[in-house]
Amino acid sequence: MTSSYLVTIPKADLKLKTVKDFITGIFIDNSGSTSSQLVSIGKNVLQAELSICEATQFNHVVLWNTSAKLCTNIQSARPDGGTSPTAIFQNESTKQAFNKSDVIVFVTDGEIDNGSVTQ
Repeated sequence: MTSSYLVTIPKADLKLKTVKDFITGIFIDNSGSTSSQLVSIGKNVLQAELSICEATQFNHVVLWNTSAKLCTNIQSARPDGGTSPTAIFQNESTKQAFNKSDVIVFVTDGEIDNGSVTQ
């Protein structure tokens, strides 16, 4: 036979966290393939990726292709280079942004070499 117990948890002790309570980082693929047009929304892939930044405030915005850099002006982002996510960890400032982020949003058009994923 099992017994049931009623436990009251005082609501005053509960505090739900919001996105603002975390350090956030978005890592955006801006390789050459992101210049492809998304006909359904009238934007190229990079423009669609960058629109995420307009909707949400991120503590760290990193653009990556064959190199990576912290981005201070998303309007200046241009598609260029290859698709190498390991570049994020080869630049000290972007590596620190990754390591300091509690919440990470990783955005790509999906064209990543399998060898890069396992590194």
